[in-house]
Amino acid sequence: MKRVITFIDGQNLFYAAKRAFDYNYPNYDPVLLSRKVCSKDTDWQLIQTRFYTGVPSKDNDPKRHRFWQNKKGQLMRLYQKEIVVHTPHLVQHNGSYKEKGIDVKIAIDIVHLAMTNEYDIAVLFSQDRDFNEIGNVIAKISKNQNRKIELFCAFPVSALLQNNRGVKSMLPIMINKQTYDSAIDFTDYR
Repeated sequence: MKRVITFIDGQNLFYAAKRAFDYNYPNYDPVLLSRKVCSKDTDWQLIQTRFYTGVPSKDNDPKRHRFWQNKKGQLMRLYQKEIVVHTPHLVQHNGSYKEKGIDVKIAIDIVHLAMTNEYDIAVLFSQDRDFNEIGNVIAKISKNQNRKIELFCAFPVSALLQNNRGVKSMLPIMINKQTYDSAIDFTDYR
């Protein structure tokens, strides 16, 4: 069996699902979606889901803060050792929120966990071009450790979504609406 860790850029996945399937809030369950994607190959064993999303502070946006705190708590209760959740505060800039450091944290985790031989396959749920160079780093680690490490990029696709390309140097896993919908979280976290 090939050990798989998924790395989910929560905001990137939300906006891709919004464009592809017209969903207006992050309605996916990250562990269920990871399981669905990993079940497509019979020799893949999902060992961990790592979920990353920025959260507004309680003072700046109490409703969104409460939504994410409740969702994080539920994920931790349901999946305990199967999930790692990273939720730094969003930075407010010119009236809108920006994530700071999420892509760097994901990249560091992908590299660190490859170096410590924690996985054989990494599946990144993001189409962010900031990850284009990570393939070169993982290829060097793979060569130095004399083992095969594979990188995949998972993302929603539909006729509505123009960008059907993944991250350079990663093999694409296209998530159709049926697969995505099978991992919807119907809990109201408000």
